[in-house]
Amino acid sequence: MPSGLAHGVDSHHAGLPSQSLVEIAFGKRTFEPIAGLYGIYDPPEKRQSWDGISVYTFNTPGNRVPGAVFFFLGFRLLLFLDKKGPDLPLMQIYSATGEESEVIEPTYHPLRVDYLAGKGISHSVVFDWYA
Repeated sequence: MPSGLAHGVDSHHAGLPSQSLVEIAFGKRTFEPIAGLYGIYDPPEKRQSWDGISVYTFNTPGNRVPGAVFFFLGFRLLLFLDKKGPDLPLMQIYSATGEESEVIEPTYHPLRVDYLAGKGISHSVVFDWYA
């Protein structure tokens, strides 16, 4: 994450995560009910198809990092840290480098991601959510 920005909406120090994010990372606390991981659907013609994982943080006008978008084998995941959740049904996010991305109807806690090869499923990623 960018070092000059506060990490999380309740962080008070540039370059450092908030105490609540540290507690979440170490299993001492859970995300607020609508904060957390979202799946983002992209039509097949707009999906990036390279192997690997890319991470892009984004920031608010108040120079806080409320989350990140992860690209994983053509699928996008949105990690949203703010307890208010993302602006739905459409939100624009901007990275610190000025890149713009559009998020339409993100799915909170997706159950699975299927990857197609030809007319069939080649492999799946299954998420196991616990309370």
